[in-house]
Amino acid sequence: MPSTRFWIVTPAFNSLRWLPCAAASVADQAGNGIAVHHHVQDGGSTDGTREWLEAYARQCAESPRVGYTFSFESAPDRGMYDAINKGWDKAPQEADYLAHLNSDEQYLPGALQAVAAQPEADLVLGDALVVDGRGAYICHQSSVKPWPWMSRYFCVVLTCTAFYRRRFLAQAGVRFDPSWRIAGDMVFYHQLIRRGVRVSLCNRPTSVFVDSGENLAISPGHKEECVRFGREYGGRFARFARCIQKANTLRRLWKDARRGFSRGYEIYLPGEVARRTAFEIARPASLWRRKVE
Repeated sequence: MPSTRFWIVTPAFNSLRWLPCAAASVADQAGNGIAVHHHVQDGGSTDGTREWLEAYARQCAESPRVGYTFSFESAPDRGMYDAINKGWDKAPQEADYLAHLNSDEQYLPGALQAVAAQPEADLVLGDALVVDGRGAYICHQSSVKPWPWMSRYFCVVLTCTAFYRRRFLAQAGVRFDPSWRIAGDMVFYHQLIRRGVRVSLCNRPTSVFVDSGENLAISPGHKEECVRFGREYGGRFARFARCIQKANTLRRLWKDARRGFSRGYEIYLPGEVARRTAFEIARPASLWRRKVE
């Protein structure tokens, strides 16, 4: 049976602390019917990221892993969305799925196998675990099928859980708009949904989001771009965006109440060469309570 081929892009800029963890979590997906290429599109980092990428690329070439290949480019870009576009443009036509994984995100063991096992769809959504900068559990973030009208008011998908059929993206002609610096995800998913994207739910945690306190989603610029998004796409109901988002949260809570939670997880931490397995979830939670200064 032929392998399912994934092309994963990581946009990076001065992200040396977490980038090796993201790379390791992609590399250990390979095998058992999964072929994965990981491409890091670095925006010209000055913190040692490029030097690490060069060393890692040599290591991958000298000690190849079955089903896994790696590449990188370090050059100026117009931000993370431009970097993702550049990385996806390098994907060969034979790739089955495209995805992007930020430097402070990871895949959980067996994530790509679970995606490959889904029925034919244009977009496969997994669930996510949110952890803090020490790897400690914060909450689950389950995915639900996006309702089209909701995509006009908030980002209906956590991007680290999303896997796209390369064929569909090519046919739909949807790309990230680099004029957005932080909230371009909302525009991207709104465009996908307008083009009739077919969604399949994996219904298991595939990904980890590290809430480090430095994420762009809690920056002042994010709020400004959300206001812009509401003005351009939300119409007269844009002022109710938070209420609409809470309604979607209720959908997730209902799903979690019926399905239950995972009780432990294995992730990479900075400076460690293997997944740490000692993380247990004593009190599962569905709500992500961020502390915004």
